[in-house]
Amino acid sequence: MDYRGIIISGTSGSGKSTIAKMICDLSDHFEVVKAITTRQKRDDDFNYEYLTDAEFEDKEQKGDCIITTIYRKKKYAITNEHLTLVFKSGKIPILIISPESVERIVSKTKDEYNFLSFYIDTTDDELTNRLAERETDTTSVENKIKQRNIDRQHSKFTVYNLLNREDELNSICKFILELWKIRNTGGVLPHQLLQMFLKYTALIESDSEISEENISASSFDLTLGESYFQNGQIKTLKDNEPNIIIKPGDFIIAGSKERVNIPATLVGRFDLTVSMFCRGLVLSNGPQVDPGYCGPLFCLLFNTSNEIIELKKGQHYATIEFSKMIYHTDKPYNGRYQNKEKIFEYLPETAKYSVINRVLDDISKLKKESFWLKYLPLIIALVSLAASIIKLAK
Repeated sequence: MDYRGIIISGTSGSGKSTIAKMICDLSDHFEVVKAITTRQKRDDDFNYEYLTDAEFEDKEQKGDCIITTIYRKKKYAITNEHLTLVFKSGKIPILIISPESVERIVSKTKDEYNFLSFYIDTTDDELTNRLAERETDTTSVENKIKQRNIDRQHSKFTVYNLLNREDELNSICKFILELWKIRNTGGVLPHQLLQMFLKYTALIESDSEISEENISASSFDLTLGESYFQNGQIKTLKDNEPNIIIKPGDFIIAGSKERVNIPATLVGRFDLTVSMFCRGLVLSNGPQVDPGYCGPLFCLLFNTSNEIIELKKGQHYATIEFSKMIYHTDKPYNGRYQNKEKIFEYLPETAKYSVINRVLDDISKLKKESFWLKYLPLIIALVSLAASIIKLAK
């Protein structure tokens, strides 16, 4: 798959136009494709040709528009004419389009419309502040919030979702350029790329701040969450009861404190730490995390040793690595576990107790019973002798 260019999308105020312009400033290989619109001109605009409603309609009727949309009651379009001009100049085109347009343009089957797509987002507070600074934007706060929530639903059609922090625009643009550079290559993410993904995407999320210590040369350390399943019950670790006790032959289903959001171009793979394996703990489910999966990571842990194994809340128990695929999948994960947060939603239809553990318990009981069976003839003989002595004494 050969990407012809880049798509930058995002809700109003996310900074998509600023990012697109900065990419062109950082690399003269790129050029923003001029769009046509019926909206009022703004001071920060640089990539629009402004038309009247009649002029815009004439372009549509002539079939010159690749993609057309109405956003906040104003018309926008990318034309074949403007896209061709960029290609003829030998530049890589950057399309700045509305969120709802992304789904329609990525569904086009022609190779000429195959673009590496990015959805730019930021916090609600930051978006509200940015839009408030625009004198031309008179949309109510309620409608702005409603529109951005609609826009975010379309982010699933882009390959990468990025968080734009205003004071780090230069870094996020360099990240986009790096992703473009490796667009058709694959391999495990090294430390520096993993750092960028953690900083500018929601690749890994946690209730607490993600520590730099959790990032190694090519992987991320996962920590044990609070909920787990054992002996037919869902249990919760507490500060005064922070340990999980796994008996020999027993199993638990436990989850990570962190949740992942795998983009369509990455695949994850996680496994237990070497120290856990050496203690006799085995991961009994498949370790692959498909592109597109969003949610925590749950696993079945089986104690194969003859000793009790204890796990502590927040303990580093597993490690995950991410591999960049040659190009993004068109069938990201959307199965039964997507965005499921509770452990009961992951429980398989299985026995409540470990069969091996039950066998061990039965053997233990049998040993106790065998003790009495072994000495039963002697006990009977002693009782008979005692009865005989009592009888003679009479």
